[in-house]
Amino acid sequence: MVLSNKSHDVASTFGIIILGLFSIFYVIFGSVFAEMHLKVSFLDFPIFMGEVLLFICFIFFIFRYKKIKKISRRSSVCLILYLIFILTKAMWGYFIWGPLALRHAALFYYPFFAVFSYFFYSSEYFDGKRKVLILLIILSMFVFWVFKPYWLYGCLCVSLLFALSFSNKWLKNIFVLLILICMPYKYLFETSRMGMLSNLISIIFVISILSIIFLSNKKKWVKVDVTSILILLVFLGFYKMVDKPIFLSIFNIVQMKQMISRYDNKLNEGLKNFTFRDLKVGLYNENLDYQLFYYKLVQKERKALEVRVAMKDSMADVDSVIVDSDKAKGDQSEKKSANEERVDYKMANIVFRLFIWTDILDDIKAEKKIFGIHFGKPFRSKRLEILDWGTMDWQRDGWIAAHNSYLNLIYRGGIVGVILILYIFVILFRLIKYFIAERLISGILLCSVIIYWLVSANFLVILELPQYAIPFWSLYGFTFAYYLDKKKTILI
Repeated sequence: MVLSNKSHDVASTFGIIILGLFSIFYVIFGSVFAEMHLKVSFLDFPIFMGEVLLFICFIFFIFRYKKIKKISRRSSVCLILYLIFILTKAMWGYFIWGPLALRHAALFYYPFFAVFSYFFYSSEYFDGKRKVLILLIILSMFVFWVFKPYWLYGCLCVSLLFALSFSNKWLKNIFVLLILICMPYKYLFETSRMGMLSNLISIIFVISILSIIFLSNKKKWVKVDVTSILILLVFLGFYKMVDKPIFLSIFNIVQMKQMISRYDNKLNEGLKNFTFRDLKVGLYNENLDYQLFYYKLVQKERKALEVRVAMKDSMADVDSVIVDSDKAKGDQSEKKSANEERVDYKMANIVFRLFIWTDILDDIKAEKKIFGIHFGKPFRSKRLEILDWGTMDWQRDGWIAAHNSYLNLIYRGGIVGVILILYIFVILFRLIKYFIAERLISGILLCSVIIYWLVSANFLVILELPQYAIPFWSLYGFTFAYYLDKKKTILI
């Protein structure tokens, strides 16, 4: 049976709408929406919203019968083999280890949202009215600030993309002006160090590419000079706006080594005869009261640290005025120690991740599995448990997150994970190259958002958690479809 064009368009439209709505819910409500689930009596695991969306998208995907019929034999074989890999590891891990295997499988089946969004994409869908609606939603999010700072850069680029796409100059200028007015700029800097670094790299990428595009007719030295000056201004702006000691701690290799060396003896001794404790393994923390308690505890600790730092800074500022020079020097030393305390607090967060990554690499070397560690086998960090770091997390869940999506892909997928990572970047470079050649600012903005999340994936579980992974992969698929639409090329 061959479906009509009308059915084909309806499936595409509903696919875009459902992906868009879910992405907005993930952006606004985060883990609260992601952890909503259905429970079926004969299953010992919940069905989360991400899996519900996956099923809905698959149904709409099937209705796009005409385009599916054009899939080449090679593409079909690759997709089937990839699906067999996921299902085999998921089922094998589920029967041996339990439901945690399905969570690990999500890391590998979330990329199917890129496939779905590619098939659902239609340039005709984004007409003037829908662009205005999307822009009003984003502007409302800016004004009422209902999402985390992580999403600010992506929302900014998407809003600019739609605003600049209007053929009507008045409409274009009005929306660009509204975006610039409503944009909460401070949250580009008042975010995590990962967010600051991702923002910086993405902005530098956009400035560099736009300089190449708009100065293409200029002499080479002019392009280099202008680009260098603009990048320098961005660096100076970030240096002035961000919390310098905290942001620069990312690059403080010496201090990292010093902090790690403090624990060398304890770790060397503890690793000799180490055995893991017997802990119950869970998919996620279902105890809302415990979540609230943990959140309040973390917030209390952070506020206490901020108060101590503020008091020390305040005392140093006041005393430096009313006391003699010797006392002022002592206060400056006290102020310095306050900054050091804040940096140490953040530095421990970096070292925490370094210990996890070291244990992941140790496991990969020890297991030597070409297709990765079993899905469902809980990852436990020996070093964290020896030092009693992150105890509330791994004792509660029975496992600890990798805090690096690339390492986790390799850890769980082996050679398949490596190929997937290479595929992500090869396609991205291909997109960037084309958008530069065609001077497509919209494409550059989309690529910069992808770059933002790929930088973030070095430090967080971006590709594992649905509130990040599903919007990311959906955007990735739309960007690739937009690229092929501009080339007038069909992928398969």
